[in-house]
Amino acid sequence: MEKKEKLAICKVVCQAILIDGFLTDKERAYLDGVMDKYQLDPDDKKEVMRRNIDDDVTELASDIESDEAKKLVIIEMARAISSDGDLAKSERRLITKVSKKLGFNQEQFENILSEENIISR
Repeated sequence: MEKKEKLAICKVVCQAILIDGFLTDKERAYLDGVMDKYQLDPDDKKEVMRRNIDDDVTELASDIESDEAKKLVIIEMARAISSDGDLAKSERRLITKVSKKLGFNQEQFENILSEENIISR
């Protein structure tokens, strides 16, 4: 996977956890783990954290082109937004919106979540 897509995944995850206006310690730890997992350097991590609360997450997802990265961003988003133990309606709508932007239909989206044992229907 290209660095551009790794960076985009992390930006989308960051924005997803900010959608409810709060950043819990668990969410922050999850985001740090994702950035480490995708081997972002310190400058890239700063770029991810510079996200604004009103950035359009679907626009951030537009840099994700490979099928592998598309699936991974849905998985990472779902894990991130559920890491605080709560799934707000706005968070569910956001991940659904991103999945549609990436070309997944509702069944494919639900299958990804089900396969990964994330967020029940």
